[in-house]
Amino acid sequence: MQTFDSCCGNPPNLTGRSGTWTIENGYMRSSANQASSIATLNNWDIIFKDRLSPPVYGISGRIYLEWSGAGNWGGFMYDYIDARNYREVRVSRSVPGRLGEIVLAETVNGVWREVFRAPRLQSSTDREVWLTLRRENDRTIVHELNTVSNIQVRQAPPTVPTLSGLGLFAAWNQVRFDDVGIF
Repeated sequence: MQTFDSCCGNPPNLTGRSGTWTIENGYMRSSANQASSIATLNNWDIIFKDRLSPPVYGISGRIYLEWSGAGNWGGFMYDYIDARNYREVRVSRSVPGRLGEIVLAETVNGVWREVFRAPRLQSSTDREVWLTLRRENDRTIVHELNTVSNIQVRQAPPTVPTLSGLGLFAAWNQVRFDDVGIF
C-alpha cells in the first residue's frame, strides 16, 4: 500500500503525465478540472519484467470523489502507452436520487470510446470508493469493495510492442488517492 509523502518531491513510483497532481496529508490528489488527469507508475518495465508473458497485473486503492456532480470521475488507468493511447476504469459518486456509474473506456489515437457502462448497484453515497482493477491477458476485471459489482470484460492486449503502464485517473473534479497497491 502506498501512502504518499510530500517530503521528497513526487511520490515513489508515480509521475503526473497530465493535470495537476499534489501530495498532502498522505494523499495524492488531482486538483485539475479537466477531461483527463493521469499519473503513471515509473519503472513499469523493471517492476514487471518477469510478467511479460502472460501479462498479469493490477492496482487497488481508496478513491475519494470530492465533488458529487454526475460528470465527476475517479479511477485507474491501464495499458498506458502515451497520452493518446490508454485504457481506464472510472467511477462516479452515488447521491440521493442518482446512482453512480462505473465505466470502462479506451482512448486510441486520441479518440475516446466507451467499452462498458453500468450503474454502481448497492453503492452508498459515501465519497470513498475502494476499487480494484486486475488485468489478466485479454480480461479486465474490476471489483468495487462493499458492493456486488465484479465486472469482467474481454479486451485485446495492446498492439504496441512495448510493455504498457498503469496508474491513477481523474476527470472533471478533485480526486484523492490513498492506500494504493500495485500487484
